Amino acid sequence: MINRLFRHVLFLLLALCLPFSLSAQETALPQNYMMEKHGIAKPFYCDLEDPIEEIACMAWDAALGKHRRPGPKFDLIFDLNLVLEAAELIQTLVSSGRQSLYSRSFGAAQIRPADADICIVEKRGICGNHQDLMKKVLSYASIPTRNIEIYYHSADGERSSHAASEVFIGDKWRYVDVTWFSIWVTNPDDIYSLESLESIVSKIAQGVPLFRLSNQLDTWYQLQYEAGFDPFYYIKNPRSHIGIIIDQQGTLTFSPKTDLGFQHIPNFVGTNDGTNTGITMKWNVPDQRQTLNLRLDVAGVSGCSSNGPILLDDAGNEYPLQQGSNHITVPNGGSFNVKRNRDEICYIVISDIAILN
Repeated sequence: MINRLFRHVLFLLLALCLPFSLSAQETALPQNYMMEKHGIAKPFYCDLEDPIEEIACMAWDAALGKHRRPGPKFDLIFDLNLVLEAAELIQTLVSSGRQSLYSRSFGAAQIRPADADICIVEKRGICGNHQDLMKKVLSYASIPTRNIEIYYHSADGERSSHAASEVFIGDKWRYVDVTWFSIWVTNPDDIYSLESLESIVSKIAQGVPLFRLSNQLDTWYQLQYEAGFDPFYYIKNPRSHIGIIIDQQGTLTFSPKTDLGFQHIPNFVGTNDGTNTGITMKWNVPDQRQTLNLRLDVAGVSGCSSNGPILLDDAGNEYPLQQGSNHITVPNGGSFNVKRNRDEICYIVISDIAILN
């Protein structure tokens, strides 16, 4: 009788405690970065030899600090907050204003995007550096990132370009302009409704309202507006786009009739990446006949071991090329690449292109 009573009491206690135990597990906050990644309970602060990982650590803990209790969308909110914290840190630590000062006053050259460590040590950089850092920082948080390059005609008609990022969170890509610490949302009261660049451009072209959220207190941001430069012209005017390249893949549409050559746009077709088709060029001259007689100067060829440097258009036509000057006749408005196989490295560098009479 006593044993039976004891078993009933024990069962009742387990029944009462188990839900609380499960509830505690379900609502437990994730560990901070040092505990999660390195298994270090103390100290909690971000003190890491790798300066890029240190930024990831600071962004992680700052995002975690915004939440007291997890909810149904905790993972989504946490990741987005981590992204925004990382973007703000990069904008501040790798300052465009400092780059401008060092370039203007001391003749310092721009730092290559690949040299992220130098950017952090010298605390300066431009959009390409910010983009590269964003990708490397978020890799520590296992957040997929892809590089966005926008080529466009500025308000004065000159070619210009910008580099930014997209992050994959909540089953969709979301656009973040790190240099200007800006995002575009469909709902101004919901910071997590940020869109992809493709969606932003499409909705602006259709007149669908979007809302930009930016760090307008940034001094470099203020200086550009005071000087009459609109850093978001490329977003507001989709018709100005020459092309959008995502992770080195996309199409550039331009006229070889201009005297700008390849100023502010890539001067090659194909790619040195064996996972995509790379750069495609579309040559379009509105006031010309259906075919274009072109002089194409090839500066170099890389890879293309299976078929050689043969330009391919979207209709399946082939245009064999050689290093040096080439005369070819192509469809006006046609698109041209050099890759037959996505897995093969193949690209052709073009030094000049001109229309022949």
